[in-house]
Amino acid sequence: YERKLDRRWEEALASTLGPGARSAKKQREARILAGAMMGAIRATLAEWFADGARGDLGRMGQEALDMIEHGIEHGTRARAQE
Repeated sequence: YERKLDRRWEEALASTLGPGARSAKKQREARILAGAMMGAIRATLAEWFADGARGDLGRMGQEALDMIEHGIEHGTRARAQE
């Protein structure tokens, strides 16, 4: 059930990220980015739950999405500044 739900969210993200994308390349890029975002969301939730659901989930999620947008080095630098 969880995987089915994840696929629905991923499809919704892809359609939002690439509305009206006519080229196969743009559609593929939207699907890949949506998959990366869902992976980041799943990993963030897993980390949050592993820590007893005590951390700031919103901040953790934003950091994960920032890493996708700007690269892992950006996310590492942001955490080092805390």
